[in-house]
Amino acid sequence: NPCFSSPCRNRGACTSMNTTYTCSCTSGYIGKQCTVYNACFSNPCQNNGLCINRGRKYYCSCEIGYSGDLCQT
Repeated sequence: NPCFSSPCRNRGACTSMNTTYTCSCTSGYIGKQCTVYNACFSNPCQNNGLCINRGRKYYCSCEIGYSGDLCQT
């Protein structure tokens, strides 16, 4: 059972698939073993701004006509 070693981190749920596994990650985590924090998980950017994950921080790339940390103005 590939889930025996508990490969999923940060409280992710492991599902065995023959000789391999998949992890269902909890909110805020992504990656094969749920080890990568996704600072964009809450969709913080407003007005169709694009959230760019920077580790534990994020950056909003705003559409034309919008500005501010969250593209709020």
